[in-house]
Amino acid sequence: MGMNQQHLFDEDETTRFTKHTPFNGPRDQNIATPRALICALESHLDVRFGLDAAAVKSTAVCANYLGPDHVTEHRRDAFKVDSWQPSMWADWVWLNPPFDDIKRWYLEALKRICLDLDAPGCVMLLPARTSMDWFHLAEDNRSVDVWFPRGRIDFKNTGKSPYEHTVVLVIRQ
Repeated sequence: MGMNQQHLFDEDETTRFTKHTPFNGPRDQNIATPRALICALESHLDVRFGLDAAAVKSTAVCANYLGPDHVTEHRRDAFKVDSWQPSMWADWVWLNPPFDDIKRWYLEALKRICLDLDAPGCVMLLPARTSMDWFHLAEDNRSVDVWFPRGRIDFKNTGKSPYEHTVVLVIRQ
């Protein structure tokens, strides 16, 4: 395990996992991240999420979000919006993107945090696809910590997990 990798929440009550069935394709892309996971990450990192950069209103982890159903047209596309800056500068960005184009989302998050300095950091929840290009880019980047939650994450109200294992990337300025 590299220096920037760690296992998350070894004994934490908020991460007790149950049996899950896999998701069934693209229609399941709008599944909300469990609030317990958000709270555990905010506590562990001592941060607050002030922007959900890939959400719909019903799945956003905070009131400030970017997504296709946003009432403000220019906030409907995370790749076209001018800034990912949360409402408060000290707040971080949460990103649980659609899993069909992870490399694009990862590179955009890296650009927004490390080059544009839109926020102090971004936390991404992704499938643990360790053979993929984007995973090795993240693992080799000094600005990114790679964390592996134990077990499967129970996504809100579904009893399902999109993948057997997930990874959390923590991108810092």
